[in-house]
Amino acid sequence: MMLSTVRLKKFEVTSEIAKQFRSQKTSLGFSPGARPEAYIRHSDSDLREMVEKLKSQISRMAGVGAITVLKEADADPSQTMRDVVNEKCLIYTKVEGLDLKGEKAKLEKKVSSAEKMVESYKQKMAVPGYEEKVPEKVRETNTQKLQAAEKELQELLTALQSINSAMGSS
Repeated sequence: MMLSTVRLKKFEVTSEIAKQFRSQKTSLGFSPGARPEAYIRHSDSDLREMVEKLKSQISRMAGVGAITVLKEADADPSQTMRDVVNEKCLIYTKVEGLDLKGEKAKLEKKVSSAEKMVESYKQKMAVPGYEEKVPEKVRETNTQKLQAAEKELQELLTALQSINSAMGSS
């Protein structure tokens, strides 16, 4: 029983990381055959050790080149795009020589759209008599939607900042 649990955990960890690398490679516009250098930072020391042992398997599954496993205290690698796998794991893909202008333009459109969404919810909720006239369920839904839109906007701004720094350092 214990052995299969360990195997399952290995599979889950490698699959989740590989999936995120593939997704990031696609969104950055890498050609399908490109195998960029990659980095993984995991805050859980046991899982970091596991990732270190499985990095060649992750590399094959993810379609990336050599993988370096970073310690928590290591600086972010230069000329890379960072992405979140989960609350304990970050990945970085080397973007040296990649044209990020298209990705930046897409992100800027998404940021603009997210800003409009946040603003529209804030305006809806600022209407005089909103608290009295709008049913509680609808107010709760609007509050949740506003929070989700604000979180998405924050993540998009972080991604845009990451692209700008990757472009600035190339």
